[in-house]
Amino acid sequence: MPLALLIFGANSNVSLILLPIMVYHPLQIFINGLLANRWSKASGVNPPAPLKA
Repeated sequence: MPLALLIFGANSNVSLILLPIMVYHPLQIFINGLLANRWSKASGVNPPAPLKA
């Protein structure tokens, strides 16, 4: 993580700082994807049909 080393310097606890961020952010994206899918189905609005080439 070169950018993390630039931000936090030679701090030996960089991994402890980055671990919650690296776990939380993908989990947040996954859960929000599930919720968006559920809300789109509950709204009753059909998505537009894909374009045919």
